[in-house]
Amino acid sequence: MSRTIAVVFAGGVGTRMGKAVPKQLLEVGNKPILVHTLDQFQAHDTIDDVFLVVAEDQVESMKTVTAKFGIDKVRKIVAGGSSAHESIMNGLEAAVNDGVSSDSVVLIHDGVRPILPYDLITKNIKSVLEFGSAITSIPAFETVGISRDGVSIEGIPERSEMYVLQAPQSFRLGKIFSANQRAREDGKVGDFIDQAHLMNYYNEKLHLVDGMRGNIKLTTPNDLEYFSYLFSSGEYQNLLGGQA
Repeated sequence: MSRTIAVVFAGGVGTRMGKAVPKQLLEVGNKPILVHTLDQFQAHDTIDDVFLVVAEDQVESMKTVTAKFGIDKVRKIVAGGSSAHESIMNGLEAAVNDGVSSDSVVLIHDGVRPILPYDLITKNIKSVLEFGSAITSIPAFETVGISRDGVSIEGIPERSEMYVLQAPQSFRLGKIFSANQRAREDGKVGDFIDQAHLMNYYNEKLHLVDGMRGNIKLTTPNDLEYFSYLFSSGEYQNLLGGQA
């Protein structure tokens, strides 16, 4: 039976955040950032299940955390790998092993990207059903330069053709799982920036859906400060369309 699922990966240690606690477990409003992210999938009517990927030593404790905050759509919590790519593959494999059908829609999302409006999840699902994929994106709003040595600029592409890719990145489960299996066979696990990069490498057509500039990945202390401000000011709820 076809389902609509999310694979949320949150296995990083957050070295750029400069905190002893992994960034996904840092609290804003007495709630871990990861739980803020999971809340958005929990609240969406169309999402059936969430497959959560965390560091191996957090698997058991995360069961307690999700129960505490009422995130009952988390069906499986599995250990991640040595890279984000491996963690995503573990999440996809958990879904396949759980019997999720190949034609099911899967939204792949960063655990530290909590500014995820309800309608953005909806747009991803609709795009996969119609086009087979959904890559959340925004037009590039600054000039992009190409430099291979980090010293000199070798080219400046046309800005109107440039897009910043975000998340979720969404597909049919069978298609994205097969592409990741192929990457494993080709010895390319860890070579891709994200799943859009992987699918583009294997010549799959990707369909853009409109994201938002606020849909940031919380990576640095400035990002955390920004999110804390949004939460305390009430702007977070406004960005989510009143749902938080």
